Amino acid sequence: MSRPQVTHLLDAAGAGDATAQRELYELAYVELKRIARSTLNRPGAPRALNPTTLVHEAYVKIA
Repeated sequence: MSRPQVTHLLDAAGAGDATAQRELYELAYVELKRIARSTLNRPGAPRALNPTTLVHEAYVKIA
């Protein structure tokens, strides 16, 4: 998704558009899992976690 599309979703979500909010959460979730997967594949990374667990734990800490 392009930056202008994300900006549009952010504007719509800020205005209360529930569909835009849901789409943003889905985009963020996919991107965060990609980052988590990359991070966990580095040497020395904890092996007790998987990308999904890492993203869920991060969300709980910031919520």
